[in-house]
Amino acid sequence: DVLFADGRRGLDLLASEDEAARLLALTAALCNDAYRSGEGWAGDPVEAALLEAVADSGQDPSQLRSLHPRLDEAGFDGKRKRMSTVHEVDGRLLLLVKGAPEVLVSLAASVYDGDRPVDLDDAAREWVLASADGLASEGLRTLGFAVRELGSRPTDPASAEHDLVFLGIVAMREQIRPEVPE
Repeated sequence: DVLFADGRRGLDLLASEDEAARLLALTAALCNDAYRSGEGWAGDPVEAALLEAVADSGQDPSQLRSLHPRLDEAGFDGKRKRMSTVHEVDGRLLLLVKGAPEVLVSLAASVYDGDRPVDLDDAAREWVLASADGLASEGLRTLGFAVRELGSRPTDPASAEHDLVFLGIVAMREQIRPEVPE
């Protein structure tokens, strides 16, 4: 499921033409280390599921990666709880970030309201956090997505992870592994 920062909800919205949906789908495809294998996507199951969701929306993750190659990255790490990559998209240099919703919202200055960013006020911040908590309480794994337009390529992408524009949350149900006790 996808929950956009403006309250719209639904995986089918990844196919929308508005800027928030377009950027969230791009972030899901580009800020991602899963790869194509003979039988589909391989690598981290969460990242593979993100690529499948983008593909199900009618977009080709491989083509998106070809059009917007990764220029730099700050890989995921458990301490930072996020990953970011740098890409050129439509003549703009973008930092694409995915990670724990509570971390990304703490680094965000604004949210997308359809096609445009608006200031992230306390009420919106609380709504995002409550939404992420609600989804997690349903047993869903949540990932937040954010973006930032850059004026120039940073020497370290992690140093540019501030003043983000929060896009939304993707929630997914993980399969229970047989070795996990009841």
